[in-house]
Parts: sequence; structure tokens; C-alpha cells
Amino acid sequence: MTGNQKLFSDLSKPRSRHEIVTANGHVLTASAIGTIKPFSEVLCAPKLTANLLSVGQLVEQNFLVIFSPNGCVIQNILTGETMARGRKASGQKCWEDAMHEELVALEENDTWDMVDRPTNATIIESRWVYSIKIKADGSLDRYKARLVAQGYKQEYGIDYDETFAPVAKMTTVRILLALASIKGWKLHQLDVKNAFLHGNLQEVVYMNPPPGYKYIKLNQVGRLKKSLYGLKQAPRSWFGKFRTTILGAGFTQSSSDYSLFLRRTTSGITILLLYVDDMIITGNEAEYRSMSAACSEIIWLRRLLSKLGIEMKGSTTLYGDNTSAIRIATNPVHHENTKYIDVDCHYIRELVEDRSISLKYISSKDQLADLFTKAMSRSRHNYLLSKLMFCDTQH
Repeated sequence: MTGNQKLFSDLSKPRSRHEIVTANGHVLTASAIGTIKPFSEVLCAPKLTANLLSVGQLVEQNFLVIFSPNGCVIQNILTGETMARGRKASGQKCWEDAMHEELVALEENDTWDMVDRPTNATIIESRWVYSIKIKADGSLDRYKARLVAQGYKQEYGIDYDETFAPVAKMTTVRILLALASIKGWKLHQLDVKNAFLHGNLQEVVYMNPPPGYKYIKLNQVGRLKKSLYGLKQAPRSWFGKFRTTILGAGFTQSSSDYSLFLRRTTSGITILLLYVDDMIITGNEAEYRSMSAACSEIIWLRRLLSKLGIEMKGSTTLYGDNTSAIRIATNPVHHENTKYIDVDCHYIRELVEDRSISLKYISSKDQLADLFTKAMSRSRHNYLLSKLMFCDTQH
């Protein structure tokens, strides 16, 4: 995107409205779209004072974007020709704040120790990678700066040994999704923030202080204690830390897919699938978590109504279609197989005992909440809509 119309070989009005949030937070509207060889479909926004490029689109068109502390270089992968150079982001407050936030997080994570520069060791460099996070509605969320190690300078056998880390097979993902749909299990998707930074390094790795880092003495480098994005062994270090933690929580690792972890008890099964730093969790034990969350919402609503002068007489009924979850949540006897969810069970039991909540079973076919949480046939969808007294105003 650019505001310089002279760069275009052709221009036309865009078919749809394009609004862009710039680095300083301003929202600009593109007035035209055209070609700036060798790039096609370039947006023109007259008030834009800089040239903005989409890294994703460049990569799709066989261009390589190389970032450095001072900016970036765009090269044609096929010919090696340098197409353009970008200016550095430092000096702009939004990016300075983002870099400061990243450095604070790395320090709190105890990522490195500053030591005197060794004489006979590989010292790798680091670089900043910048991105703008956008909300679902297209508005600006935040500016993100990530410190990345230049791991291509690492030497095998010296700076790292193994790099392989299991990744979930897509067949396993499909089977898990199908199983959850058939069994009526709830799916939970989690994204681990800065996942690779949690991995503990086994090798000795030295890195020059990141650009802009001020808390160093002369001739010092950082000895990394935790993994960084860009290191050869980063994925393996993260997976090792995750595996140790999840096995300690009572899970077992599948021999069919090493990214699949299971925990079986007499009350059911919990399944966890890891894909790099994304997790899918399902199984009938997840019902307790959902029930606990629903109870918290009910109690909040009861207190709100009380503040508004509306006293609630009697208990509020919470319907569930999992008999195992209801039985364990209301059973005052401690079960060893529920020790990892006992906090949720204890909370629900207290609410049942003081008659704030009453739990009742409802058949799965009459569970209205499924309308918002599960895929279903058109006939079942319409059936649940009728139970909620929804109607189509167009007919």
C-alpha cells in the first residue's frame, strides 16, 4: 500500500471498501487499487506517507523478507534481486513500547544470564520481528515485537544436538474432532503464549545482547537459560518441558502419536493433543470445568439480582446431560480419580449443599445448549430453535 499515485502503472476503484490501521494508530481508507510492477493489487491511500507491504502476500509471490535491527530487505527468491528496502521501526513510540514489553517478559522468564564474553565459543546474533495484531472486527489490537535468535549460525554438535519435536498428525486431529462430535464431547482450544520461551536449554548457547538492551556491562553477552524463537533446538526444548509437565499431571503419552496425551479414570477420559503451541482438549472430564463455570455465572447473576432488590427464592436449576459429571459433583465422598478436578467438584458441592444450585439430568436430545456448541443436522437445529421459541421473521 502506498499514497504515491505516481508509482502505479494502472489504477482503478476497488470493488470493496478497504480500511487499514497504520503503525501510529490512524485508520486510512484506500481510494484505488492498481499495479506497481512487479506487485499486483496494490492499494492506494492518498493520505498515507509511507509504503506498507504485506509479508504474507510477498511470500506467496516468491519474495523473501529479511528482517534486521535496522529494517528489512525484500528479495526475489527466484532471481535473488533486491526489490526494496524498509526502514527500521525503532524510534516510533508504539514499537519502542512493544520492544520494552518483550524485554521485560524475557527478563521475568529468567531467559539469560549476562556473562563475560567467552573467547572460544559461537556468539549468535538476535533480531527484532514486528507485527500488528488485529482484532476479529478488523480494529487495532496491539503492536507486537518479538526477539528472535539467529539460529542459522549455530553449529551442530556444539550449539545443539537434536532438533526434532513431534507434531500432531492431521489424521489424529480429524479422528479426535470426529470422536468428539460423535460422543458429544466439548472441545477446548488453547494457545500457549510465548510457548518456546518455556523450554529449558540443555546446551550452552551465547547470544549478543538484543538491540536496545541497556542492562549490560562492557564486553558481556547473554548465556541463554531458556529457549528463544529462532534457535535450532527451540521446538524440541518446548516439547520436552510440556511433556514432563503433563506426564506429572497424570497423563500418559500415546505410542501411536507422540503429540497425543491421555488420562483415563473410572469416571472417564481426558484427551489432549498438542500441535506446536496449540492444544485441543476434549473428553467427558471437561464437563466438570464447564459445570463449574456455569455455576459461577449463576451465582454472579443471583448476586446482581439481589443488589437490584430482587431476592431469589429457592435454588437455581442447572441442567446437564452427563450423569457421571452430576454424580461426582454432588457426591460428598472424595474420589482419588477426581483429585485433579477436585477444586471444581468441591465448589459445586458447596453450592448444592447451601441450596444455591440444584443439578438435574436432562436427556441429550433436549439439551438446548447444544444449539450453541455443537454441529448438528438441519432438523435438529430447527427443533432446538423451536424449543427456544425462535422464529424466522421472513416467513
